[in-house]
Amino acid sequence: MTKSPPKKSVAQMIAYNANEGVVLRKNLSFDDFYDGENELIDSSEYRRQRGIVRVKGKIYDSRGKLVKEFETEYFANGDYKRGKSIFEDGTVQEN
Repeated sequence: MTKSPPKKSVAQMIAYNANEGVVLRKNLSFDDFYDGENELIDSSEYRRQRGIVRVKGKIYDSRGKLVKEFETEYFANGDYKRGKSIFEDGTVQEN
């Protein structure tokens, strides 16, 4: 089995509905993820319309190093409920 090339400067996200079904998979560049215009992360209306209640993701830097894993939960109306991030140094942030 061949090993896939490392992921570089990318945010990989998977969005789930209330039944744990995958609604969508999305890859964004590292910069696009943080620009504040990512509707999956930044738009309650987008999530509500698609029934998205949870998003899991991994973010890789330009070296292909995993710098952050996250899981974010949303209410059925698309509003933020809570989130958890694990950073490359092992630091965990929950809110």
